[in-house]
Amino acid sequence: MGIVLTNAATRHLLGVAVAVVDGRLLAVGLAVSVLIGLVAAAYPLWLTRRTRIVEVLNA
Repeated sequence: MGIVLTNAATRHLLGVAVAVVDGRLLAVGLAVSVLIGLVAAAYPLWLTRRTRIVEVLNA
């Protein structure tokens, strides 16, 4: 939606379309988001291995 609006505005004002979507960009974005999720999940998993859940709940 944003790309369509950007292209419509620039065509009207400048006469050219400036926003382009490449399929590789979508694939890279998905890969980066999965990588960030895996890295971010490591810390809570590490904490659960160090902490006894029952002790935390009883405190």
